[in-house]
Amino acid sequence: MIKGTIQGRFDRVLFISSLLLWITLAFQHGLKIFQYAVNIPASDEWEALADRANLTFNQFAWIFTPQNENRIVPTRVLNQIFFYASDWNFVSMIRFNYLMYLALVLYLSYLLAKVLPQKPWVALLSSVFLLTALPWEVHSWANQSCFHFLLLGAFACCHQFFLQPHSLFRLPFKILAGLLTLYSLYAGLVIVPSLLILLALRLAYRAYLKPAERTVGDGASFMLLSISLLAAIWAYFQFNYPALHTSQLALPYRWEFWNYFFNLVALGFGLLTVDWTIGFGFALLTYLPLLLLVWKKRNRLQAEDWLLISLYSTVTVILASIAIGRGLSFGVNQSKSSRYAEFASLLIPLMLCAWWVAFEERPRLAALNLMALLLVTTYSLRNSWHFDAIYHEAWTFRNAGRDCAFLYFRKEGDGNCPTIYWSNISERLENARLLKISFYREWAADNEPLP
Repeated sequence: MIKGTIQGRFDRVLFISSLLLWITLAFQHGLKIFQYAVNIPASDEWEALADRANLTFNQFAWIFTPQNENRIVPTRVLNQIFFYASDWNFVSMIRFNYLMYLALVLYLSYLLAKVLPQKPWVALLSSVFLLTALPWEVHSWANQSCFHFLLLGAFACCHQFFLQPHSLFRLPFKILAGLLTLYSLYAGLVIVPSLLILLALRLAYRAYLKPAERTVGDGASFMLLSISLLAAIWAYFQFNYPALHTSQLALPYRWEFWNYFFNLVALGFGLLTVDWTIGFGFALLTYLPLLLLVWKKRNRLQAEDWLLISLYSTVTVILASIAIGRGLSFGVNQSKSSRYAEFASLLIPLMLCAWWVAFEERPRLAALNLMALLLVTTYSLRNSWHFDAIYHEAWTFRNAGRDCAFLYFRKEGDGNCPTIYWSNISERLENARLLKISFYREWAADNEPLP
């Protein structure tokens, strides 16, 4: 009893220490994001100004219009909300984007704490590695909220599908989670069917091991869920969806897929050089504990185990979909794009928690193994904590684009601003002037009175 009391106190100390570390890093990271945010669109964000009606509630169709192969419905709704709330102020949107990311990380920590109910500090400490500056692009572009919405929906699917009861009462929540996943980013089209297949396996597994617990309600709920989400997938490809060119896809039987995939895995651990062998090593380290866990508990998998499996499946499917879509047409060097680190880095907390679960019957070995993995992960991410240098460089490019836009408003520029867009934006800048977008208002406040 005394030993249990001491262990309980030690676990509380570790949880509080992990929480303080998490808050400190989140605050330091956020401070630099807030400091270096620039009120000017960049890259695909300029597409919203291709038509000056896009950001108004009058242009409802724009919300569902595909951007490349993606439908980013929640992100576009968010753009319209910020248009009315702040004249489409990008500093506000970037800051909101980061706060949304922190909430997402905490949600993942909560789900992993369900996997480790006796050791929630392991889940919280593991999520600290999601606070690096590795995905700096995601925190510098407001439209990257589509990544956050995708993960929010996917995590909600894992939560609703594998932890919540399979009842008709819970069905609307499961459908909403699936719809959010599907209509946030193209990868949702692969995540949702994968999780439905996994849910079917889980129901079949439980029916085989515990036939007495099988109910008609489970089957009816699953069928209604599947029909609803498959109908949503069918609708995704309607309404002016662009034709897919399968010849440009790096399917898993091609080496380009695996080369790109392993380099994505390596990116999540902070490796920015192209080397599939390092990624292969980290992939072994990441997926081995899941295989051990499934084998050891093959006849007694609980809901929490299925939750962990579903989270692994979600991240793997996202990385695989990126490799399929980009591995052949863009080349392996593009696997090191900062924005993909938001997805690839998720393997770290999954790996750390999975190893603990795999060794949970031998707590000393689990603790020693966790310490070793923490050291390896910390070393591999050693260059990913330079918040000031990384965001200052991003600010330099974005601010140069802002100056270029202001030159156009002064009739001293031609609208070619390569640091923020790849082609001429004069038409979009005119729309910004007509809509009195916030960055135009900032220029006009010092140069000409607004009508």
